[in-house]
Amino acid sequence: MRGKGAAVVVVVVFLFAACAPLPAQGAGRALFGDPRTSTSEFNAVSCSTCHDDGSGDGQRLFAGHDLTDSVGRPSWWGAQAPRLKDAVDNCLVFFMREPAPLKDDDPRGRALYEYLRSISPTTTSASLPLTIVENVTSLPRGDPRRGEDVWTRACQPCHGAPHTGDGRLNDLISVVPEASAGFAEQVGFDVDVVLIEKVRHGLFFGVGGNMPPFSVEALSDDDLGALVAFLLPL
Repeated sequence: MRGKGAAVVVVVVFLFAACAPLPAQGAGRALFGDPRTSTSEFNAVSCSTCHDDGSGDGQRLFAGHDLTDSVGRPSWWGAQAPRLKDAVDNCLVFFMREPAPLKDDDPRGRALYEYLRSISPTTTSASLPLTIVENVTSLPRGDPRRGEDVWTRACQPCHGAPHTGDGRLNDLISVVPEASAGFAEQVGFDVDVVLIEKVRHGLFFGVGGNMPPFSVEALSDDDLGALVAFLLPL
């Protein structure tokens, strides 16, 4: 009888362990929301700063796509990243200040993969478009009240309050729109064009910072025009 009882215990323990989250999956969930996913002491953002994982309330306007079902996509970054690891490395190196792409045996990569797999119930899913505006121009100004809503949902989580930066993630993040106005004065551009350029191109404008670009899919021209009206009232 003791032998049978021991066997039952082993089976129960095995089934419980099989149903429990993988250690790497739990570690990946923690990394997803932790700026320390990057080894840089200057990084203030995490994966969850730019991406929803299906747990949000639907109110945030994220720069990046929702990562639900991301593992089953054939490519990422608008087909510019052929492997999921390439997409992860892009985020880590460009926006989270990681010195170099992850090595293949880095446990952070395994953990993030296991977490993303856990929120990807669909085996095969379509690639998502990522349209970066190549050449920016001034936009028609919309309703500043709509622009304030855009700021709250898209910009405030990183930049804090407009004009003061109160509540921003860290002191390295620009105070908006003052930072854009200062640069516009230096280079002789209209401040609204500088502001639009920064939103559309992020760090790829080459004027400091590690901001990600907001694609057309993430932020419409109408929303961006309203944001300009809110930040730069005539």
